[in-house]
Amino acid sequence: MVKNQFTFLDKKLFKVNSAPDIVDALMDAALLENASDIHITPTSSFVRVRFRVDGILYDGINLPLTFHHAIISRFKILARLRSDLHTIPHDGRFFYEAMDGPLGGQRIDARISIVPTYYGENAVIRLLVARFLPKNLAELNFSERDQFEIMKALRKQQGLVVVAGPTGSGKTTTLYTIIRVLSSPDVSIVTIEDPVEYALEGSTQIHISPDKNISFASALRSVLRQDPDIIMLGEIRDGETAKIAVQAALTGHLVICTIHTYESSAVIPRLIDIGIDPYLIVCTLRLVISQRLVRGTFLSGRIGINEVMVVDEKIRTAIKNDIDADLIKDLAIQGGMTTLHQDGLRKAECGLTTEEEIVRVLSE
Repeated sequence: MVKNQFTFLDKKLFKVNSAPDIVDALMDAALLENASDIHITPTSSFVRVRFRVDGILYDGINLPLTFHHAIISRFKILARLRSDLHTIPHDGRFFYEAMDGPLGGQRIDARISIVPTYYGENAVIRLLVARFLPKNLAELNFSERDQFEIMKALRKQQGLVVVAGPTGSGKTTTLYTIIRVLSSPDVSIVTIEDPVEYALEGSTQIHISPDKNISFASALRSVLRQDPDIIMLGEIRDGETAKIAVQAALTGHLVICTIHTYESSAVIPRLIDIGIDPYLIVCTLRLVISQRLVRGTFLSGRIGINEVMVVDEKIRTAIKNDIDADLIKDLAIQGGMTTLHQDGLRKAECGLTTEEEIVRVLSE
């Protein structure tokens, strides 16, 4: 599955004995294998290094425990974190210039999270390669029908569009792609994120920071005073943020956000649970996209399987009448929605993935 990783690491690490060189070798190996994350975990007898490729963690190499402190300290220096503190969590970012492979010479954005554990500090480094961001909805594997419905909702230039799914389902990538599609010199776009993952040219991006009293809700409230045309909200997590987002959608703004639910129809009861009046949902909610990521046929790379629920008149009536999510899903299917399972099977029939992979992902 991970083709060159072990040989590449062995060759690199055999020649080096300094922390900067070890870190460079780990970073280059991860980039060579298109890994999204590096996990560095201390154990009682060695340091376990793993790479996440296409959503799956793979063992990379086990290093002597004596290397652990130096490696973590090097990452802290790169991210400008305090290297003398070992008992509190750290979060930071740094840029790395790739040395080998197809990304050689390119500047890579990396995010690092460090937490203290029983055997020492555990680090996870997330690699963000902007060149791999899709340019349009077709590159995200949306069907022609779904592309049409999404663009139809976005062209209304007001209301609420929600992208739903569990952690790791590609929601943020879909948000960024939508913003790239909508971006133009005559449109004011503001994003509120935790964290800002990619730089989006033409957009004003805000990174929330609880330590500085910048929450999703407070940032959104301030942004509305600047009257943007489009607001991208990284996630609706609480009732206060949801109420401000719905109010913004009600007053002429297009609000695009994510919510952590497993199906499109479940977004509606979720909004009600966190305090949104059903009448306001009826007035603002335009479209819900639910998605997952599945591995490709040859277990290299991942593609999206999607369902796009258009909030039509029948669904609005159902919301008013407090009908449950299952019946709303039935109405959406009657209106032409392709479910996640159906979309997955279609892509399996086209050879893009397998039925076994669809079952695995949807049963998680």
